Amino acid sequence: MIFVGGSVKEIPEVFYEQLAPGGSMVIPVGEYFQNLTVVHKSRSGKIEKEPVMSVLFGRLQSVEEQFPDIDEEVDDE
Repeated sequence: MIFVGGSVKEIPEVFYEQLAPGGSMVIPVGEYFQNLTVVHKSRSGKIEKEPVMSVLFGRLQSVEEQFPDIDEEVDDE
């Protein structure tokens, strides 16, 4: 089971690729109006999506977006 804690406009293809056959993912989908969506991947690889309820999550961000100064070195004194 994968739980995505930030919203996406559309589910990226890489998320489907990372989901194991027989697995499920819960992800908020939408920009302004979001649906908590359950995605199931059958053992044969077929994807089924089921919107469950309306939600409001913050946008999913990359590490670089969250921490723009991450490349700065830290002094270990």
